Amino acid sequence: MANRTATLYLRITTADGRTSYCKPVYQSKGRLKPQHGMVNGEPKHHPEGVYYLRFGADDGKQQCVLVGKDSYIALDKLAEKQRWLRDRERRVVPSTSVGSKPEATMALFTSMTVTGYNRAQCRKVRISQTCGRRPILAIQRHNRSLESATSMELM
Repeated sequence: MANRTATLYLRITTADGRTSYCKPVYQSKGRLKPQHGMVNGEPKHHPEGVYYLRFGADDGKQQCVLVGKDSYIALDKLAEKQRWLRDRERRVVPSTSVGSKPEATMALFTSMTVTGYNRAQCRKVRISQTCGRRPILAIQRHNRSLESATSMELM
């Protein structure tokens, strides 16, 4: 059986032009500090950084999969992969496919940012859609305030 852990890494470009993988920096409550990585024991900001997910395959080799630049999506993908590895070890058949659709996620994110949502609200809506639950009340209030502001502009 392959390694059951999944780890998140940040690929950065060093001062001499080489690329390197480093651990991302976590804030309180398990949140990622966007585009920050631990370099020589110190957190440093790297705007060019891209998140990768590393996990073990069935043949014993480690795989690195590109996740993207967004820290919220990176944490979601990490949790999804950990859940998938755990279920595979327990021989649990998932009810739906585990495949991800980054194009659909990015389309949702861009359409929501155009309408006035911030990143945290986009993540809450994405989680509520994937879980099959109704949107969170705070987001519904935000929608109502946007609708009222739009209707006031039209008058």
